[in-house]
Amino acid sequence: MGKPVVASKIGGIPEAVIDGVNGLTVELGDVKNLSKSIHSLLVDREKAQRMGREGKRIYEEKFSAKIMTENIQALYATAIRRKRL
Repeated sequence: MGKPVVASKIGGIPEAVIDGVNGLTVELGDVKNLSKSIHSLLVDREKAQRMGREGKRIYEEKFSAKIMTENIQALYATAIRRKRL
């Protein structure tokens, strides 16, 4: 969607949201920094737009349906080859 993200640093989120690049990350439960991060993007529209564009680029490069499908197919192909050995 081309929007910056503010998210907690849990699970696989840090793989998708690179702090300062396509969004901002905060520690889980850190309401103060969550609020500051959201506010910083609301007041600095240029930074928010830049992060949004970068987020879209990263999504298309790593997480689009086409890429994810190709990755799953490669995983299955590897599993089949291993089973045959």
